[in-house]
Amino acid sequence: MRRFLMTSVLALSAMTVIAKVWTPTTIPIVHLEDSTRYVCDPENILLPETTFAIDSIFRALQDSTGIQTLVAVVSDIEPDDCFEFAHELGETAGVGLSGKDNGLVILLSTGERCIQFATGYGIEGILPDAICRRIQEKYMNPYFKDNEWSSGMLMGVKAIDDYIRKQDLPGNDEDNLTNKIGLGVLVLLLVFFPVLLIVFGIWLAVRKKWCPKCRKFKMKRISRVKVSETSDSIKYMATYRCSICGHEIVRNETEYKSSGGSSYGGGGHSYTGRGFSTGGGGFSGGHYGGGHFGGGGAGSRF
Repeated sequence: MRRFLMTSVLALSAMTVIAKVWTPTTIPIVHLEDSTRYVCDPENILLPETTFAIDSIFRALQDSTGIQTLVAVVSDIEPDDCFEFAHELGETAGVGLSGKDNGLVILLSTGERCIQFATGYGIEGILPDAICRRIQEKYMNPYFKDNEWSSGMLMGVKAIDDYIRKQDLPGNDEDNLTNKIGLGVLVLLLVFFPVLLIVFGIWLAVRKKWCPKCRKFKMKRISRVKVSETSDSIKYMATYRCSICGHEIVRNETEYKSSGGSSYGGGGHSYTGRGFSTGGGGFSGGHYGGGHFGGGGAGSRF
């Protein structure tokens, strides 16, 4: 009797899950909670490792091309028109960047037994309708016919990624070149700025010893008188004499109490800069950029 009750409860639970009907506004958008996730699979239709693999592929694709993706894997949908549902989902979530409209929505409805791609205006030329249909029929539908959802989705996503990466996407070369130039400038600054400071310090020390009359580096300080003092510095009047020709020079020097250093010939100079650091951390929520969808993409049933 107990086993019968447990079986009945499990059957009712399964029926409850199966009876769930999703709309474009009720599907939880996982990317908004975790910027590394793209697969909305509230019923856990796909295997966890498949979901992880698809997330990784589309994360790398967005990083390299800017294309934003949303994958929805559900059973029953309302409206039950896969084309209408996928485009409404993409429009509602705002998949793609505003102005570029480079969003891609992939909808798998196991209840309607349909696979639908919806492309934003900006990638309709990159991923044409005919290519979308070809990918579905060649890489996805053969698996979907046997209810092998994970295999079909992963094969299709890999085919999409391979095809897009082979295209000559406008602006990608320019963006990559700009990033490389910026990185090169940053490296040069980090390497050569400390060197320049050291050279400048050596030049100041050597210049102190240079005699403007005989042009020898034999000037030595023979006296120094305190002129004024503040909470952070002391000003002196120092006399230098050349040991070769006897020429004398009077210089104003400032000694800073915090560092013990000094400068001459006027006020001191200080240099401040921002540090550069990179660090890891927990993943945070992402966002879609407000892209728009027309009628691009393709769908098929299996």
